[in-house]
Amino acid sequence: MLKGLKLITISTIFILISTALMMSGCGNGSSGSTTAGSTDSTPNPAPATPEPPAPAAKSWTHPADLNDNISRDGTDAYISDAAMDSSGNAVIVWGQSDGSDDQIFKSENRNGSWQHPSGLGDNISPDGSKARYPEVAMDNNDNTIIVWEQVDGADYQLFKSEYRGNAWANPANINDTLSVPEGPSPWGISYDVAVDDNGNAIVAWYQKDNAGNDRVFKSEYRSGAWVHPSGVGDAINAALGSMITAFVTVAMDNNGNAIIAWDQYDTNMSIFKSEYRGGSWTHPANLSDHINPNGGNDAYYGRVAMADNGSAVIAWYHEDAGWDPYIFMSEYRAASWTHPADFNDFISPDSPGNHYADFQEVAIDNNGNTIIVWGQIDGAFSNIYKSEYRNGVWTHPADTNESINPRGTNALNPVVAMDNNDNAIIAWEQSDGTNKRLFKSEFREDAWTHPASLSDNISPAGSDARWPHVAMSDNGDALISWMQSDGSNVQIFKSEYR
Repeated sequence: MLKGLKLITISTIFILISTALMMSGCGNGSSGSTTAGSTDSTPNPAPATPEPPAPAAKSWTHPADLNDNISRDGTDAYISDAAMDSSGNAVIVWGQSDGSDDQIFKSENRNGSWQHPSGLGDNISPDGSKARYPEVAMDNNDNTIIVWEQVDGADYQLFKSEYRGNAWANPANINDTLSVPEGPSPWGISYDVAVDDNGNAIVAWYQKDNAGNDRVFKSEYRSGAWVHPSGVGDAINAALGSMITAFVTVAMDNNGNAIIAWDQYDTNMSIFKSEYRGGSWTHPANLSDHINPNGGNDAYYGRVAMADNGSAVIAWYHEDAGWDPYIFMSEYRAASWTHPADFNDFISPDSPGNHYADFQEVAIDNNGNTIIVWGQIDGAFSNIYKSEYRNGVWTHPADTNESINPRGTNALNPVVAMDNNDNAIIAWEQSDGTNKRLFKSEFREDAWTHPASLSDNISPAGSDARWPHVAMSDNGDALISWMQSDGSNVQIFKSEYR
C-alpha cells in the first residue's frame, strides 16, 4: 500500500510538472515550443523609457583675471555692445585699433561655441580709416545687424554688416555706406538699430545736410529688401526745421510696429517720436508736437522699448529751471499714449537737493513688464535706481535711499535687459574704493538679488572697468560685456550666464 501510494504520488507529481512546463511554453514564445505557423498573442512588456537627464544648472562665468579678455592683445579696444537671440546665440562688437586705424571687431557664439577675432586684421569695417561705436541687434531667426560710423576721408558716414542666410555681408569698401551723400557729418553721427522676428530691421540716425541742418533718417528692411533714403528730402523730421538734433533711438515689435525717438531743439531741447503702426509712418507735424511736458529747460537722451503685446515706453531726462535733471516717461498701453501731465509728473525721487538724475535706460518684455534704470545723486554719491512695471502697476523709488547698489562710492552708467520669462539684469560700474568695478542685480524666480557689498562685483581686480552692456535670451542665458585695461591696453571682457 505504501509503495503503491508512493508510485501514484510520484506519477501524479510528474504529470503536474509536465503540465506546468507545457503551459509555460504556450504562454511565452521565447521558451518552449509552439506549433509551426502559430503566433504568440501575448505581447512582451515594453522596456521602460529611461528618464531624460536633468538639464545642467546654469551659472555665471566671470573673467578669471585681466588676461581673460576676448579682444586681441596689443592695442586698445573700447565701447562694446552685445546682443542675444532666444537660443542663446550671441554677438559682441567693439572698436579696436588694427595698428594703424580703429576698426570694428566682433565675437560671436553660435551653436554653443565662441569664435573670437583671429588677429588684428580680422575686422569687419573697411580698412584705411577710423571706425568707432558699433551697435548690434539680433532676431530669433539667426539674423544679425551691426552698424557703426567711419570716416570716408573727410566726414563720418554710417555703415552696416549683416548676417542672413548663415553668412555675413560686410561693406565692400569705404563708399558702401547708408548715409545720405548730400550730408556731411564731421562731428559724427547718432544712430541705433532694431530688428523683429519677421526678418524686418530699421537703422535710424541723424546727420547734417549741406546747409548744416540736422536731419533724422531711417533705412528699413521689410519684405526681404532694404529701402534707403534717396536724399535729404527723405528726412523724417523735415517739418521741424533746422534745429539741433541728438540721441536717436529705435525699437520694433514682432507685429510690424516701430518707434524712432530723438532729441531736437525748439526753444529748448525736446523729445520727438515717429511711429509706424498699421503699415504707415506718422511723423511729428511741427516743433510743438513733442512728448515731453512744457516748462523747465532741456530734455535729453530719449530711450525707447517695445513689446509684442502692443506696449511701448519712452524714457528721458528733463532739466528743471535750475538745470537739475529728472526722469520722465511716456507709455503706450491699450492702444493709447500717456504722456507726462506737467513738469511735476516725473518718476525719479524728489529729494531736496538730490534730484540730479540722468542717463536712463529702458527694457520691456513681451507681456509689457518694464524696467527703467538711471543714476542719481543722493547728496553725497551717485547711485543706481529703478522703476518697475509688473502686473499692471508701476513701482517707483520713494526716495534716494531706495537705490540698488552698495552705498559709499559713485555708481554710474546703468544698463538693463529683460527676457520674456520674467527675468531681468541690471549692470553698472562703481568704485570699490580702488578701481571702478562691474556690478549686477538680477531678477529671477520673482525676486531681486542685489550686490551684498562693494566686493560683490564681477570684473577682475586691478584696473577700471567701464561702460557695461547687457543682453538676455529667452532660454535663460545672459551676457554682460565691458571695457577694462589688462595693464597694457584697454580690452573687452565678458561675463555670461549659461
